[in-house]
Amino acid sequence: MPRIGPHFGTQITQSNRSLAFDATYPGCYHHALSTSLLAIMTSAPQTHFTDIKVRGYHLDLYGHVNNARYLEFLEEARWGFTESYGSLDAFTQAGLAFVIVNININYRRAALMGEELRIQTGVKKIGGRSGVIHQIVTLKGTDTVVADADVTFVIFDSKKGSAIALDSDVRQLFEKMPHWAAHGA
Repeated sequence: MPRIGPHFGTQITQSNRSLAFDATYPGCYHHALSTSLLAIMTSAPQTHFTDIKVRGYHLDLYGHVNNARYLEFLEEARWGFTESYGSLDAFTQAGLAFVIVNININYRRAALMGEELRIQTGVKKIGGRSGVIHQIVTLKGTDTVVADADVTFVIFDSKKGSAIALDSDVRQLFEKMPHWAAHGA
């Protein structure tokens, strides 16, 4: 996991992308490639959208959204995603749980009080034992990327007490969900 420190004016590298520290918002880094990243993502024909308005209780003492709140925003969007495509009931009835095992999030721009965010959610990859959901947060109505994340999950079988292989019925369920385009995410 990349280490990002609170050093003013420091250039750092994260995931082979250059980030620059923004002294206006301590602890906030802007991504130099965020516009081109969004261009790739929005070309995806099927993604789910969730809108969230930034409220006062989302902010930290610097006046922008606290980093931990983004994880809550992403979770809200994943709940909407699974509810919209009927998978929540199917998992529950089968005694299965959708379990997050890793989140890799990139903070691109500070979100401020009153701004409206749009979160796009779609399946990026389904492997043999895990899958990845990609989410991108933008300022609603713009191409400004606020954050993006790859969320790795497994399907946990409560009867077996372990993660199961993503095959047959489980794989078919995820294949019916919205996906990012092959060249996106």
